[in-house]
Amino acid sequence: MKKALIAMAAMAIIPMLLKAQNASEGTVKIMKAESSAAIATYDYPEEIVAQALTIKLEKAGLGKQRKQQGFFTYKGASWPEVSSEKLDVYVKVESKKKSTIVSLVTAKGYDNFVSSSSDAATMEKMKQFLNDFAAEVATYNEQQLEIAEKEAKLEKAHKAAEEHAKKQKKLESERAKLEEELKKAKKSS
Repeated sequence: MKKALIAMAAMAIIPMLLKAQNASEGTVKIMKAESSAAIATYDYPEEIVAQALTIKLEKAGLGKQRKQQGFFTYKGASWPEVSSEKLDVYVKVESKKKSTIVSLVTAKGYDNFVSSSSDAATMEKMKQFLNDFAAEVATYNEQQLEIAEKEAKLEKAHKAAEEHAKKQKKLESERAKLEEELKKAKKSS
């Protein structure tokens, strides 16, 4: 019953999150210069957003992730969801109070950064990617909460089993003592 209520609540909340999510174009400092970026804010901890994003980009087949100047980078990546051309992808995930901001920057070569004026279609696809990602963050967060709940239950059961084993050992020790006393009593009578 409790799980059904949680599932119903999640189903009701996810559409609201999707409507509330609205990625926009902004600027971010990268390689000592300001660059256009698709930027979105998520109401989840930075760790949850970063892990979910890493999984999402890995599934997209962007290749090996590197860390460079506070950005996760993917050089010469094929990302058909966003562009038919190879891109250098830069992702910054940073915490702001109770939310997390994701900045997505792409470049077609060293410093040929994508903006709505240079490639409006790619910028729109980047913003759409961040908007669609909101549902995946919500799902990943729910999964992590379920895992944490199950781990807590498992730990509680493990402690109960250890306590039971201690009690059983104590009772067996007491039984052995009583049997020894009984033997002594039979011999003395």
